[in-house]
Amino acid sequence: MKGRCTGNECIAANVILKVTKLRYKDGKGDPRGFITFLEKNEFPRCLLPRYRGNRLHVMYEISAVLIEHHNLFVDFFNSGTSCGGLRKSIFDDFTDPITNMQLRVLGLLGRALSGPWMRQLYTFAETDINFVEGIRVVRKVMEKLKFAADSPECLLEADVDFFGNPLVGDATMAVLREGVARDNSSYLNMMRSCLIAIVDVINHQYKKYFSWDLHETLEEETKSARSHDIDAEQMVGMFSTAQQRSPNATLCYLSCRLRAQKNGTVAFLDNLNPEDKEIFLRKAISFGRKQR
Repeated sequence: MKGRCTGNECIAANVILKVTKLRYKDGKGDPRGFITFLEKNEFPRCLLPRYRGNRLHVMYEISAVLIEHHNLFVDFFNSGTSCGGLRKSIFDDFTDPITNMQLRVLGLLGRALSGPWMRQLYTFAETDINFVEGIRVVRKVMEKLKFAADSPECLLEADVDFFGNPLVGDATMAVLREGVARDNSSYLNMMRSCLIAIVDVINHQYKKYFSWDLHETLEEETKSARSHDIDAEQMVGMFSTAQQRSPNATLCYLSCRLRAQKNGTVAFLDNLNPEDKEIFLRKAISFGRKQR
C-alpha cells in the first residue's frame, strides 16, 4: 500500500506526518479544505497542532484527537480527489485496524504520561516545580511505568495517570479505551513495547540524577535551577531568527538584543520619564564601551 510503513515501524507516526502535511502544507496538502472541515464540525483551527517529527507529546496529542473524532476524519479523508494520492494514502492507512490500535496506544500514553508530564514539569517560572522535587517526581513515575510495562492492561482501567491526577470523567480517555479488551494481544504487545522503550529512555537521561542523594543542601543549592530547558531552546530560536534577519550584525549586538528582550529592559526604559531614560542610556553606552 502506498505510503505504508513496513517491518517494526509505526504506521500511526507515518499517518500523523501525512495528516500534518494535509493540514498545513500549501500545495501538496489542502489547508483551506482542512480548515473548512474544522469549521463545519465546529472544531477550533488548532485542533491538530503542527507536527514535525521531533516532539513525542505532540504526536500523542494528535493520536488522541484522531481517535476521538475517528468517524468524522474517515469521511473527510475519503472525500474529494485533491492532493494527488495523499488523501487516499491517508484514508487507506487510517482505516487499517493496526493503525487504529497504534493510535489508541499513543493516545493513551499521551493522556496518562506525556500530557501530565508537560503540565507538571514544563511550567512557568512563577509556578515552576523545584529541580530536586522534579527528580523525586520522575522517580515515582518510573516505578509506575515499570509496573505498567509488566501489566499493560492496567492502563485500560486506571483511575489516575502516572502522576496521580484523576482520569475519571476524561471523555477522550474513555474513547481511547473503547473496544479494547484486556486480553487483546495486539494492544498488550504494542503498549508493553512502548512502555519498555520509555523506561529505557528515562533511565538513560536521568541515570546521573537517580544516583544523587537528594538532601536539603542540594535542594537549597539548586533552587534557582529550572526543571526544563525551554528557556534555552527559546534563546537558541531567537538567536537564529535574529541572525537570519540581520546577517551582518555582530555577536555583541545580537547578545544585547536578546538580553533586552528576555529581561524586560526595553519595557523598563519605556516606563521611565525622558530625563531618567537619558541618564540610563548614557551610562549604558559608557559601560558597554568599557566592556567591549
